[in-house]
Amino acid sequence: MQGGAPPVPGLVPPLGPPQRLPSGVRRLALTAGLVLLAALSVWCGWEMASKDLDRLHTVPYVVPAAVVLVGVLFAWTGNVWKLRSDGRVLEGTGVLGREGIDLTTLTGVAAVQNRRKLAVTLHTPAGRLAFDEGSLRKAGPQVVDVVGRAVWAGQEQGRYLIPVQVAGVWQMPVQPGAPKKGKAGATGITLATLGVFLAALVVGIVLGLS
Repeated sequence: MQGGAPPVPGLVPPLGPPQRLPSGVRRLALTAGLVLLAALSVWCGWEMASKDLDRLHTVPYVVPAAVVLVGVLFAWTGNVWKLRSDGRVLEGTGVLGREGIDLTTLTGVAAVQNRRKLAVTLHTPAGRLAFDEGSLRKAGPQVVDVVGRAVWAGQEQGRYLIPVQVAGVWQMPVQPGAPKKGKAGATGITLATLGVFLAALVVGIVLGLS
């Protein structure tokens, strides 16, 4: 048996048009997710209040709602993992399956720092794709290079300024006036999802107490 170093991850054969769920299907899936989140949150609040549970015994009721909450957030913000690219299309696996974007059509880039992890969001007219820096590097140096060149090309063509934190991923020079993070568009989504969770939880608690 011959030994040797494992192959270096690189580009894959042509992927064809980027995979994206039709907007109608995406809206339906997100609506269903929010309805399920609300139902689980009401149930959680009702169980907590009606049974007067301590913190430890509330865990089995909180976990299902928390899992759905995270799933809705990931689906809504376009978070993916297991990235791969053919040099033009970048795609990954998300909550709603495989999703991709055309790197030649970037309209904006942004970054969000979460617990030492930097999440990058790429915007295109067809939708967004978000991933953490670790997932990008796991895809291999060629994929890192392809995405970096696409991000730089968008700035060179005047479509946006690369935010400081995004530039740091590829050690790019920062242009005057560049924002620190850019607009990932996740704040409103996060607040809306948490709002559904908290409002439904309160409803459940009120019902449980009554």
